[in-house]
Amino acid sequence: MRNRTVLIVEKDESSVLAIVSFLERLPFFSAPTICQSAASAFNYLSQQDFDLVILDMHLPDLTSMDVLHSLPPEYNSPLVVTSSCITYAADCFDLSVVDYLVKPFTFQRFVRGVNRALKVQFTPNSFTDNQAIFLKIGRSIQRFQYDEIDYIEAFGVYSKIWRHQKVTVVNEPISTLETHLPVQRFLRVHKSFIVCLASLTSYSYSSLIAGGTKIPLGASYRPKFDGFLRLLSSTGNEKEE
Repeated sequence: MRNRTVLIVEKDESSVLAIVSFLERLPFFSAPTICQSAASAFNYLSQQDFDLVILDMHLPDLTSMDVLHSLPPEYNSPLVVTSSCITYAADCFDLSVVDYLVKPFTFQRFVRGVNRALKVQFTPNSFTDNQAIFLKIGRSIQRFQYDEIDYIEAFGVYSKIWRHQKVTVVNEPISTLETHLPVQRFLRVHKSFIVCLASLTSYSYSSLIAGGTKIPLGASYRPKFDGFLRLLSSTGNEKEE
């Protein structure tokens, strides 16, 4: 997984420092390129493509609206506009800006904008795409292919990822992993367990087998599991027809 490139176009030094500090808390970002004017931004944009462009509304030479109108139609790098007021939000969205952040914005609001811009899910300890989740183990980051995970077990403020009878402890609690794993692949079946649906081999009223391991089926999670079984059954019937 390569690091994502970012161009910050911002005249205010304190805003630059805030954005840089936010990016440093997320995995897979290179040190950002920073400039303070539209002229410099055009120069950088003509030389390379960026994975993300964060553009201040009010620049010394032009407004971001001028910049947006000047970009060629084929330009497709995700753009996030920042401003101290909400006045231009509607106009920016009409120009295909991915998000509009009103200063001062929090880290959580910034992450929502980045996730929306890159169509992924970032947290300080994880990153997900359509094939895998990248999770911190201590200070390093490891890739976990979805189809290799059998189940996930709660471990206090950490979690255990079980793959082929081998376990890895990661820096995310199970509640956070539940919100970031794709719902079509994973299901919470107990307060302490999430299973990969592809790893299920059998089940009963109170337990199931995933990756060769017996896992309890919590009473409060049983209705959702039953719903999954009904969906699976209806899908099978449709294929037979």
